Amino acid sequence: MATTLNDILLPVETVSRELDGKLLLALFAAEAGFRSHIGVMSLIQQPGFPPSIYISKSVRFAKRVQLMRGLGHVIAAWDEEGLARFNDTVHSARIEPEAFNLPSLLFSWGKSNSDLWRRHPSYHGTPIIDVGNPRADLLRSELHPLYAGAVADLRQRFGRFAVFNSNFGIVNHFKTSGRKPKVGARSHDAEAYIAFRRGVEAHKHRLFEAFQQAIPVIARALVPHRLVIRPHPSEDHAAWHRAAAGLENVTVIYEGSVVPWQLAASCLIHNGCTSAVEAAVLRLPALAYRPVVDPEYDIALPNALSENFTAIEELCARARHYLDHPPTRDMHAAYPALLQQNIASLEGPLACERIVAALDGLRQGSVTPPALSERLAAHGQHIYRRLKHRIAHESRRYEQHKSNAGEFTPERIAARAAPMAQALGRFGDLHYAQRGPGVVTISRRA
Repeated sequence: MATTLNDILLPVETVSRELDGKLLLALFAAEAGFRSHIGVMSLIQQPGFPPSIYISKSVRFAKRVQLMRGLGHVIAAWDEEGLARFNDTVHSARIEPEAFNLPSLLFSWGKSNSDLWRRHPSYHGTPIIDVGNPRADLLRSELHPLYAGAVADLRQRFGRFAVFNSNFGIVNHFKTSGRKPKVGARSHDAEAYIAFRRGVEAHKHRLFEAFQQAIPVIARALVPHRLVIRPHPSEDHAAWHRAAAGLENVTVIYEGSVVPWQLAASCLIHNGCTSAVEAAVLRLPALAYRPVVDPEYDIALPNALSENFTAIEELCARARHYLDHPPTRDMHAAYPALLQQNIASLEGPLACERIVAALDGLRQGSVTPPALSERLAAHGQHIYRRLKHRIAHESRRYEQHKSNAGEFTPERIAARAAPMAQALGRFGDLHYAQRGPGVVTISRRA
């Protein structure tokens, strides 16, 4: 049945990581004539929206994709974790075939991501477009004016500083019950991934302990400069506060987007963190501290784009060098070939522009309504999730920690969009309206 899909659904699971990129995409889509609905993931996934294009952040889990298909939506998807990932065999093992094949379009970060998909045994020819990702757009020099005020504020508050972005949620999770393996029951090889996960946990435990012990050593080496610890959104901050106890030049803080922190910092310290890929785009020196090395469990790309250190003394000396002599960032220098292979949108049209152009092709497409059994299953799943959400206090608290419905009001979203409009010189004729609690609709003014 032919129908016009004028609505786009943009779920946000973690505000600090996803909101700005998806908001930028929503603005481009609204400018192109779509109605962009952006909000808390669980609220975007509720019944009540007209037939829409739902943008899934993952191809790993079938349930959410089946739910949205059962509610009558067309699916397009990218893989939020497809950039900095475990080895390709392990990453492929986590993909559920239905989540992979229900989408009408797949948006890859770049050639490396799309090559992995095309090699997957469950891939059956869904169109793949190398677009980059809205998160990568936020790193482009055109959008650096967004962060000028925040960068100036951070430098005033902290002076010269090194930023350490931790990524130990797998062993230091916000939930006291810990983080369960995120793999679907029907994934390509769930058992292989669960076995791999046990090895990853042991490896991460060793690294986590080594980093906690390293914090005082790094802090003392950087005096009079400062070390800023930014825990991962999924982490319990208490462990880092304990590691920093009594260290006057260490601040543990989880505040805002990572981009202004990287623009304000003199160097980044990490281990296998996506922030090192972002740092490479921003020309920020990235230092990978690798006291324990295991090629099977280490995430390759961030470390490959960094200076690597196994000895803490050498890491400290290099960080101190960058703090004493902050490098000049040449934003016009050519990017490394490895980075270009992994992110398609470093130059030329923004990822958001490429995505909207592709979605425009779906707008007038033929949509097959879901069968009655699919619709009933979707509504049943929705009811089950609502009941579970009410009962599971810890899960509800974790969701609120990541994405609070109060962030999604017309006033707040419009205020967040204003610097984007100013930086790019567009989006001036858009309207912001409350669709419901935790969901804002952006559209062209009538």
